[in-house]
Amino acid sequence: MKKLAIVLLALLIAGVAVARDATQLSTDLPRPAAERYAGDCVVGNSDIAGIQGYYGSWWFGPEIYAIPFNPMSEGCACGAGFSMKAVHMYLVLDEFTNMMVQGKLFAAVDDGSGCLVPGAEIYASAPMNVSGLFEPNYYDVEIPMDAPCASVGESYFMAVEFLDNNNGFSVGIPVDSTPTPCYSYNDWGSGWADLVTDIGFAGDIIMWADIDCCEDPVANENSTWGEMKNLYK
Repeated sequence: MKKLAIVLLALLIAGVAVARDATQLSTDLPRPAAERYAGDCVVGNSDIAGIQGYYGSWWFGPEIYAIPFNPMSEGCACGAGFSMKAVHMYLVLDEFTNMMVQGKLFAAVDDGSGCLVPGAEIYASAPMNVSGLFEPNYYDVEIPMDAPCASVGESYFMAVEFLDNNNGFSVGIPVDSTPTPCYSYNDWGSGWADLVTDIGFAGDIIMWADIDCCEDPVANENSTWGEMKNLYK
């Protein structure tokens, strides 16, 4: 009887919240240690030391998160092009986690207000299962990729897509201490939302990519946001 009560309590703690909520930032877990890629360059937001907490009642799945990056402006010393080899997203997960994720690379387009938003999809990785964890904690979810060689001087979006709802169990979304407009995006089926400006997140999501240099970049999609929308009318 005691064992059954413990199991039920664990399920109640791990179970998904009744509503998507970005008002409560949890700070009950210690910040994890940072790790660095051994390849040519790292782009995006790997500010693990700046994590101020995580949103435990926001994620529902299936959904997708994305941030912009530009290898040249972020100091990558590549010549003509780069290839994205992995995308990382820091998440708070527990032993009940069993979900499918996918890494993606998007072109960046102007939304008409001066903000960049994800445009055409350039590449999608193979789906990957995340499971076999032992306790609630921060985890680096690394998704292998082999994106085509892209122009190093252009802007892009890296993204992590959740392909299911993790069997109804929660996923925590960590944020750093610097909220940046036009940076952290989330689409749960209603279009891209700016998590800072539209939702009120207290910081940016923690997501970064490992890249290697390459020499023959393929053409990027440079359509404006208005032109992109017209494609789907």
